[in-house]
Amino acid sequence: MRTPLLLVARTLVTLCAASVLIFVLLRLVPGDPAQVALGVDATPELVQATRERFGLDRPLVVQYLEWMGGLLTGHFGTSFVSGQEMSAVVLDRTAVTLWLALPSIALALLIATVLGTWAALRRRSVDGLVITVGSQMLMAVPGFLAGVLLVLGLSLGLGWLPPSGWVVPADDPAAFLAHLVLPVLALTAVQAAILTRYVREAMLEVIGQDYIVEARSKGLTRGQALVRHGLRNAAVPVLTVTGVQLSALLVGAVVIESVFDVPGVGSLLVEAVAGRDMVSVQGIVMVLVLITVVLNLCVDLLHTVIDPRTRA
Repeated sequence: MRTPLLLVARTLVTLCAASVLIFVLLRLVPGDPAQVALGVDATPELVQATRERFGLDRPLVVQYLEWMGGLLTGHFGTSFVSGQEMSAVVLDRTAVTLWLALPSIALALLIATVLGTWAALRRRSVDGLVITVGSQMLMAVPGFLAGVLLVLGLSLGLGWLPPSGWVVPADDPAAFLAHLVLPVLALTAVQAAILTRYVREAMLEVIGQDYIVEARSKGLTRGQALVRHGLRNAAVPVLTVTGVQLSALLVGAVVIESVFDVPGVGSLLVEAVAGRDMVSVQGIVMVLVLITVVLNLCVDLLHTVIDPRTRA
């Protein structure tokens, strides 16, 4: 049974397995993190003192348990490079990334539902064909290219929006929204194209079902029958794809942050990897995994609400 309790238990097991995998893989990377952080001119005594300070000389099991204990209490560890406690930094940067990702997936779902349904209803018409072909073409456009084209068109060309940068919402809400539009549109464009394709296919499968035929025999138009009786059934496969695309969206956000100079968790991860800051990399990757797994849990829970048959 896919009960909510079982789904939550599966999520916790996934997070535990992911934490072990992240910890082990980072320890397999060649080189001494303390030596890299201090530089080639550091004395062996200083390197050893740094290893002792950050607990790198302890058994791996102890290091893992200390790291997990810190995560559970909201402490991600201290950066090798800056000496700064990483919890506040990672959470602040993650909030910036979520400002990009969550509106993007919501907007992509809205656009895909409208366009995919219309393309299914008008599959033999010119407008339906245009939506189908256009979504297929847009799927091939990389996120960074969509971002560059938006900057060239809406910012440098028309001067409507700022080309890059970030403003904290509390400092200036209007400027924050202005800086948010272009990166959100860049992320939305590709995701909406992918989801439009799946919505169209799901709606085409629903159109031929008996309950749609019966609804039409009672006087409903095809569009009314689909909206009242078809959307809920078509939502199940679309939600499944959405869960998969959430991971791709977070990866895309990393690239978009570079294009628009947004200080999100992606740019922080790039800096940590470049500096071989193992503590920061561990915390950042674990937060990204947590976000992805929790969002997929929400998708699974929505499955059980939309279609109770999926609980079995």
